[in-house]
Amino acid sequence: PDILAFSYDSSLVYVTPGESYDQAIESAQDAFPELRDVDRDLICLEVRVIVNNQTQHKRARISRTAWPVVLPTLVRYEIVHVRV
Repeated sequence: PDILAFSYDSSLVYVTPGESYDQAIESAQDAFPELRDVDRDLICLEVRVIVNNQTQHKRARISRTAWPVVLPTLVRYEIVHVRV
């Protein structure tokens, strides 16, 4: 997708995530100034997933190596949660 919604600390910002995990983390740090001084290795990205036949929602962390595979499966404006 060309645009996603990054969520952090009850704020939501539309971003162009970039194709690499590092670019996505950089987008998160640009979108949320309070993350600019946080070590990049402490920031992670998560998406909400449905488990147990749609009765439970959980968050799945996206690893650096999985980002290029997961990114094309996300839909435009999908919310990606930023965690520290």
